[in-house]
Amino acid sequence: MKKIFMVFFSFGCFLCQTLNAEVENRSWDNWYTFTYFLKQQKLPQSLYYTLNNATKERITEIANGASYQIYRNSEGVVTEILIPIENEEQIQISLNNGKYSLKITPVFFEQKQKVLSFEMGSEKLFDEILARSESLGLAGVASGVISDMVGKVLPGETVAIIYEQQFRLGRMYGFPKIESISVKQKDGTTKMAVGVQGRLYNEKGEEFDRYFLTAPAFYPITSHFKPKRWHPVLKKYRSHYGTDYGTPLDTPVRAVGDGIVKFVGEQNGFGNVIKIQHDGEYMSIYAHLGEFGDGIKVGMSVKQGKIIAYSGNSGLSTGPHLHLGIYKNGIPVDSRTVVKIFDENIGVSLTQLNVAFAKQRKLVARAMKTLTHTSIEEDVTTIANLFMRSKHERIARIALDNILKEKQQKQN
Repeated sequence: MKKIFMVFFSFGCFLCQTLNAEVENRSWDNWYTFTYFLKQQKLPQSLYYTLNNATKERITEIANGASYQIYRNSEGVVTEILIPIENEEQIQISLNNGKYSLKITPVFFEQKQKVLSFEMGSEKLFDEILARSESLGLAGVASGVISDMVGKVLPGETVAIIYEQQFRLGRMYGFPKIESISVKQKDGTTKMAVGVQGRLYNEKGEEFDRYFLTAPAFYPITSHFKPKRWHPVLKKYRSHYGTDYGTPLDTPVRAVGDGIVKFVGEQNGFGNVIKIQHDGEYMSIYAHLGEFGDGIKVGMSVKQGKIIAYSGNSGLSTGPHLHLGIYKNGIPVDSRTVVKIFDENIGVSLTQLNVAFAKQRKLVARAMKTLTHTSIEEDVTTIANLFMRSKHERIARIALDNILKEKQQKQN
């Protein structure tokens, strides 16, 4: 099932040109300059030099390793190039009436329903889900909910997860919308949680919420996670491994999840900083803070949603804002792949829950009869190939290594 979320204005023209085109999928090399890229593709340099300064700056935001597409006609002539920048826009170079043009356009999104069903081959639930789905958000939430429903999942028990995922140019984007999470135990019983309006519930109507990392403040995002960004204070390009929220001074900053405070104090250009270690080997970092929350100190436990500080303008900053960084096993990840934004005013009726459970029971029964994934060993080659295209390649490989090491230890 697919739903089109956004189609850029010129898609009709693009479709006409590319129906019979050959498509080349490539990765952007870190040493590329845009003018070198144009020269390499035998495109006019004027495409870059006639741009205004704002658009030239946007072009510098192409990420190292970004997947882009080149479309050629039957004669090998480039007819279209699509290069993503940030998460919602792309550079679009088009050939129309013998002339090339360049513009920034919205990205074309698809929403796909995904079914993940497999028999556990180890006791590492988080790693098994991550290794098969490549989704940190899905692995974190699903493993937490399953553990809460049944405790430890044993080898030989069956897990089924039905969810919707956005895709951009063939790659996953954003946080998955989970429709149901189920586990069939060895005694034949099946436990299930269903998603209604973005929240997960058990059959008693009790909500699972502590497994989501939630936004630290409900304000617009002013700067996204970028491997390369123009720093407004240092006046040079550097990595921006976090998400900035446009918070006014003294806005309450809340913990994104349960955890232990690991650091409170000043840190280089980050100014006033708090670091919190969470379950699942995540760490959240809150920077450019003003005052720290009452009683916040290293070693204390905090609950999701607790006010830990107030936003400020400390460190290298051009104005009041909150910087949120999320790290998994010490590796920075885009917070939008693991942080869920909730509407605090949502209410779900018993009727809605009953309808959702009835629908999902049928889908889960079908998924468990025909597993989408077999043993982890049989998936190794497929998973390794997927990881080569994954922006979380290192994390996913760690997950796979953990599973295989456990199985080897048991064999010995």
